[in-house]
Amino acid sequence: MFTFFRRYQRFFFIIVTVVVVLSFSFFGTYSTFMGPKEDNSVVFVGIDGSKVRRSEFMDYSQFLSSEAQDLYGLGQGHFNPANDGFITNQILAAGFGEEIWNQMKSGHEPLTDSLDHERGYVPYAHPQMPFLGLEGVWTYFSPDLSTAYRNYRQKISEQSPEDLFKAKAALYTAQKQFPPVLARQVMLYQLAQMGVNQNIEANRLAIFGYDSIQEWFGKPFLDACVVWVYNTARIAEKEGVVVSDREALFAMLKACQDLLNREAALKQMGYESPGQLLIESLRRIGLDEAGGVRVMKDVLLSRKLFEQVGTATPIAPLVFDSLVHTANTFVRVNNYELPDELHVKTADQLYLIQLWIDAVRKGTKGSGWEAQLALPTETQTPDELSKSYPQLVQRRFHVQYASVDAHDLADALPLREVWAWQTSDSGWKKLQSTYPELKGNVESSHRLHNIDALPKEKREEVDAFSRATLIQESPQRIEEALSKAEMKPAQLSIRLKGSTLPFQGISDYLALKQLLSGATVGEQDDKLKMYSQDGRNYLRIIVQDRIAYDEVVPLNQALSDKTLDTMLNETLQTAYVRIRSQNPKNFLQDNGEWKPLDAVRSEIIEKHFQPLINALDQAREVYKPLFPELCNWEQVKEARLAVRFMPYVKSVWEKVQKDPGMISQYVEESPATSGFNQVVAGTRLFWKLHTQPLQVVRKEGSSLFIFKNLENLTAGNWIPPYYNATHGLSFSSIIEKGVQSTQSDLTEKVMGMFQLVGNEAQHAYASKLIAQMDFTVLK
Repeated sequence: MFTFFRRYQRFFFIIVTVVVVLSFSFFGTYSTFMGPKEDNSVVFVGIDGSKVRRSEFMDYSQFLSSEAQDLYGLGQGHFNPANDGFITNQILAAGFGEEIWNQMKSGHEPLTDSLDHERGYVPYAHPQMPFLGLEGVWTYFSPDLSTAYRNYRQKISEQSPEDLFKAKAALYTAQKQFPPVLARQVMLYQLAQMGVNQNIEANRLAIFGYDSIQEWFGKPFLDACVVWVYNTARIAEKEGVVVSDREALFAMLKACQDLLNREAALKQMGYESPGQLLIESLRRIGLDEAGGVRVMKDVLLSRKLFEQVGTATPIAPLVFDSLVHTANTFVRVNNYELPDELHVKTADQLYLIQLWIDAVRKGTKGSGWEAQLALPTETQTPDELSKSYPQLVQRRFHVQYASVDAHDLADALPLREVWAWQTSDSGWKKLQSTYPELKGNVESSHRLHNIDALPKEKREEVDAFSRATLIQESPQRIEEALSKAEMKPAQLSIRLKGSTLPFQGISDYLALKQLLSGATVGEQDDKLKMYSQDGRNYLRIIVQDRIAYDEVVPLNQALSDKTLDTMLNETLQTAYVRIRSQNPKNFLQDNGEWKPLDAVRSEIIEKHFQPLINALDQAREVYKPLFPELCNWEQVKEARLAVRFMPYVKSVWEKVQKDPGMISQYVEESPATSGFNQVVAGTRLFWKLHTQPLQVVRKEGSSLFIFKNLENLTAGNWIPPYYNATHGLSFSSIIEKGVQSTQSDLTEKVMGMFQLVGNEAQHAYASKLIAQMDFTVLK
């Protein structure tokens, strides 16, 4: 056999070779044609006409979507130490993101699709200790994040896509400054201080549970950022900007070294050198060193392009002086503003104020929008107002009082004394009249035995009755307790309806009012020495001061003590009955019952206050051309608040321009900050203006004045009405105008202005480029 194979071995080698070659040829070609083919099609065309394929595009996307700061996010596997935050810092924080977003042809679906999830999001709070939560941590350790979160929640309700993105970008960048891991450390420290050893997962502390740029803004925006980086890099090359491969590699290694120097935890994770950290991090996001260098080059090109734009803006030395002069322009003014309670900040406050004005107004409002918004020239007297709104009529007292609870005194009685009363003839008779179970004229020695024989609940009831009766039969005990109790000061407002007093057991407020009105000021009245209406709560009251007449409840007081909230609810209940009778089908539930008021409250408010709303909308149209910078006229709700008191303020402003001496007629001479007898904001004074001197410097960025309108104004001129959240609606007279500037701060101001101009130049350049770009990326 072996001889046979040796003789024909060449023949067998030829056959085997042919078979192997044919097999590899067939199966190799078959797998090539039949196996899945990787998609590497063109996904977008650059601004220079170059084509970017999917594989290259994914390199950019993976590199840019994770940043070095993400080390502090939800997990250590999400960060890219080579990316120092290009999208966060050079796009979102720089303000370019909003313009890119508006230019995107994919619309705003990625944000609006997630609104339901974000509306339902509740920041983490400890289940057993709700006071320990994210919002509290933000308030103390990151106020900017707390403000950004509240602002975004407000924008969600307004549903404006453009404003929504801006607010979301601010929230995202704020969380980057105070990431979930830092919030977790604060909470763990607080738990440790309370002796609680409990872990909190960082991913429960991320806002909305998002841990990537894509989750925050959607994949279309991330794709648009890739397009932006690629295109601006090509423009930079065209402008002569140069970045070498070596420079890009060095930039990534330096970023890794900086991160290793800052974070000792990275060495505990096994990262010993920046090279090791870079290679493993790139591998984790699907890139090799060459791919990372390619993307980093474009990142540096884009960054250098805008750095050159920001630093290349020429400003002559004389312009520096002009800028400093402008920045240090100041004005000293007398500011005339409405009282605090008329600083309308919300629609609900607007309706409450209107309710009070309509209640105290004497006569009818008249027709026309100006009549609807006019302040009353005459108000009802307390006697007149008491017939329709008794809750708005009060008499005020300043008192010192002490209080005791008779039940507390009874509980403190010695048991022997209680037994002695129960076994006495008079006490036993009272017990028998109240509790028929205690029958017969039992000898005193057996009476306690009969009481003890009662069921436990009844026996305890008999003992409580005995103690309470014993106290009532010994008023000297109550008087002695009151004399020893601490005297406390109190301001009382006793209304004809709806009084709220700091006393327990008072139900007849008018009876107490009569006693307080007749008591001698500063002395102990016998009727108020041991006063009680329920036989349990006793008061010792000394009147220190009082108003000798009824008065209208001031607006600020009616707002703060919720009197107007109660009145509004009662008004809406009555209005609801009237409105639903006119169109029942809109207010019926499926079961045929009326919808609860809370479910239709906004609709009822709008219908009930429709005359006011119509007047405000007409006022917007009138005042918009007269005062174009008073407020954001496109925001209807804000504009309504701004113009509510404009007819009154504008009329005063016009009158004092003609005769400055008239201002005294409209200013409250001595606003009450203390003193019981001063009327804080009575019906005669509630619309009086308050005045305060202010000094405002342009460089401080105050929104109180519109500085561009001041150039032609001098001392003695009147600044037109303006509106903001702090001062409400107000106007000013100029006392002095000048420039604050010293040589020592000249350089600082110049550099600040230079940076400001550079930023403006960058933004203008970016806007021009964004308008030229197509951010469409093929799926």
